[in-house]
Amino acid sequence: MSTLVVQLPPRDPSLSPEEWQLGEMPYAQLNRKHDVVGVGLGALSDLPRANRIVLIVAARDVLMLHLNVPPVKGARLLQALPNVIEDALIQDVHSCHIAVDHPTAGDGRRTVAALDRAWFHFVLYAFVGAGYAQIKAVPIVRCLPPAHVVPAVYADGATDEMTDRVTEGMAEGVADATTQPHQGPAAPAVALLYRVPTTAAAGSAADGKGKTRFELVIARGETGEGIAVRLDALAAAVQALSATGTLQVYRLSAVPGTPQHPDDAVDSSFPAQPYAFEQLAQAALRCDFDLCQFEFSRLTPERGALRVWRLPIALALVTLLIALAAVNLEWWIAAHQNTALLAQQRSLLQATFPKVRVMLDPPVQMTQQLKALSVRAGELGPDDFLTLSSNLARALPPIAPEAIAQLAYKERRLQVTFTPDTQVDGGFADRLHANGLTGHADGTTWLIGSAP
Repeated sequence: MSTLVVQLPPRDPSLSPEEWQLGEMPYAQLNRKHDVVGVGLGALSDLPRANRIVLIVAARDVLMLHLNVPPVKGARLLQALPNVIEDALIQDVHSCHIAVDHPTAGDGRRTVAALDRAWFHFVLYAFVGAGYAQIKAVPIVRCLPPAHVVPAVYADGATDEMTDRVTEGMAEGVADATTQPHQGPAAPAVALLYRVPTTAAAGSAADGKGKTRFELVIARGETGEGIAVRLDALAAAVQALSATGTLQVYRLSAVPGTPQHPDDAVDSSFPAQPYAFEQLAQAALRCDFDLCQFEFSRLTPERGALRVWRLPIALALVTLLIALAAVNLEWWIAAHQNTALLAQQRSLLQATFPKVRVMLDPPVQMTQQLKALSVRAGELGPDDFLTLSSNLARALPPIAPEAIAQLAYKERRLQVTFTPDTQVDGGFADRLHANGLTGHADGTTWLIGSAP
């Protein structure tokens, strides 16, 4: 199964929904073994075909918090999530799509993500309209390298001016306040720095000399946030973020459509390890936090409608297999019993009449041999002429014997023809049956034989 990993541009909160567009996006194509077979930059209509697609959502567009979540599932969980995260939002909670990660500990705390529902709907339906059936969306915070406990890159003591500039950058990137800066004790963190594509929906990535905008993604354990920072404020932002704890900085490299060395000023301002776009794509494929939950899990037939029918279809298939197995087992048992019965019949026929060498139908041959034996012994058979005529004589009354115009014996049956003026009563057939005969009328002629 081929997979296409696409990095979404950050949303510009200053644009109205009518102005939203995706523009050109960097992508990586992976094969069934999850090896990258191609990278590129292209608009939605130019992306290569794939069995499934993984979307990397920008950090500024997702608010991620570690909160206490009630131990409920399904519709009850969907009803409870707005109350869980409402105090952390500035915009209306009902305008946000909320997703929850799998539980990782027994304390009831789980990672909860919130993002603008209208924008998320716009993005997902854009890819559905482009023909992609299986869609998965993951936050970029979960695609960063793990944090390692190493000495801090920067010393403590960032100036108030630097902190103000970082806060200003956060405010520019958050806009609608669905993303908030990290609160609480500092922890080993990982930061990923990458240039905002010039074709992103936010417009141009440069506001003039020294105004090139970058995205700074900060991951702290299971959560994190994103900041939009200008080039001339990068050093101050990184220093302020690393002032109270360890911060490992990576620079996204080998991004399709960007120069190999976008800004020497970045590397000269602070050390940043390269993190290839292919590594980001493979990390996104491994990420198990899918933002497509609840109403968005039913967005496409593969993720929604067919998923509802998976259990009934599976049960139907299992039932069919059991039925087929039972029918075949019953047939095998019946065939085995038939073979055993036929062998028993042949053995009995062979033991009773040793002269019979060819056995085609043992029951019929046994009947024939018994009749022949009876004839040889002088016994009359039930279909002999004398037996049939004697039984007919007992069944005639009240029909007079003189009413019989002709009596013939052919093929072990009597052909009785009555005179034209004879009235055969309706009880004649019953009397024949009572005397071990069967008969039916063919005009004025009755065909009478021995009852089986």
